Amino acid sequence: MINTSPEGIRELIKQGEGPNVEFKTRFTAERLIARHLSAFANSGGGTIIFGVSGKGEILGLPREEETVTLGRLKRLAESLLPIFVYKLGAVPIDGKPIVYLHVEEAPDSIKPIRVATGDTLTMRDGVAIEVTQAETAVKPSRSVRVFVAMSFREEEEPALVDYFEAMKRAVVATKLPIDLIRIDLVDGDYEIFAENYGRD
Repeated sequence: MINTSPEGIRELIKQGEGPNVEFKTRFTAERLIARHLSAFANSGGGTIIFGVSGKGEILGLPREEETVTLGRLKRLAESLLPIFVYKLGAVPIDGKPIVYLHVEEAPDSIKPIRVATGDTLTMRDGVAIEVTQAETAVKPSRSVRVFVAMSFREEEEPALVDYFEAMKRAVVATKLPIDLIRIDLVDGDYEIFAENYGRD
């Protein structure tokens, strides 16, 4: 975590904006802030500082706006990030309230961090940009077996076959090594759950 004392935040402001530091005069649209949080969490971490101009001038926030900004940031961060990934706070610099939100890079086990629209973003040249699904897709090291346990009484409901065919098309579209297995076509006398959990 960064130094979030008044001196630490002041030093960060002195260094100016960059790939991992963003200044905001005040809280803007939530979707724009969310994009930065997602991008920071996906690519090295970063800090957004509120109450500072793009040129690094310390403007501060009115007291009531400081409270509102902290509340909005807390709700946004909680909806987007695990609690251990970010640190939120306020410090006085030159007698002016400054609010900061620092985001650590998320561990690989929970990446990518996506915004509400499902988009994944990363920081490139100081700008939060969307990355394609292909860039973020997790590639299994081996084939994955997926057991489909559902009714296949086609004579009663012909559309059931269409559901399974749609699953097969979805697997092809992902280009992932997934084997769809209809559990009703697996030989043996067993309970469905026992057969499913008993496999590797």
